[in-house]
Amino acid sequence: MPRLFQTVALAVVVLKASELLLGASANAIVGLLGGAGITFGLLLKDIIYDWFCTIIIYTDNLYRPGDWVIVEGIDGSVQVLEIGIRTTKLRLAKWDSIKKIPNSKMIAGIVENWSQNPGSEESFWINLTLNIDSI
Repeated sequence: MPRLFQTVALAVVVLKASELLLGASANAIVGLLGGAGITFGLLLKDIIYDWFCTIIIYTDNLYRPGDWVIVEGIDGSVQVLEIGIRTTKLRLAKWDSIKKIPNSKMIAGIVENWSQNPGSEESFWINLTLNIDSI
C-alpha cells in the first residue's frame, strides 16, 4: 500500500510540475498522453496480431516449412518456404515466384494442407487381449 501512495504522489508532482513548466492544465496533459497511447496502440495492433497468429500456427501445427498447401485466393498449390514472426513466405508453383503473406491472413483464410494427410503417417500396434478375472 505505501508503494501505491508513493506512485500516486509522484504522478501528482509530475503533473503539477508539467503544468507549471508547460503552462497547460493537468487535464490537457493527461488527455494528450491518453490520445498518444491510443494512437500508438492502434499502430501496433496488426503487428501484435500477426505475432499471436504465428504462435497459433506453431502450436496447432497448421503447416510447416516444406509443406504443400492450397491457400484461398491463390491459384494453384504453393510450398511453404519459411514461417517468420509476421509473415509466411510461399513459393507459388504455377508462376515459380515468391510471395509473403501476413500470418493473420493465413489464419483467417482457408489453408488446405496436402503434406500432412492423416493416411501418410506410419503407425504400428500390438494386437492383444487382456483378460482380468474372467471378464
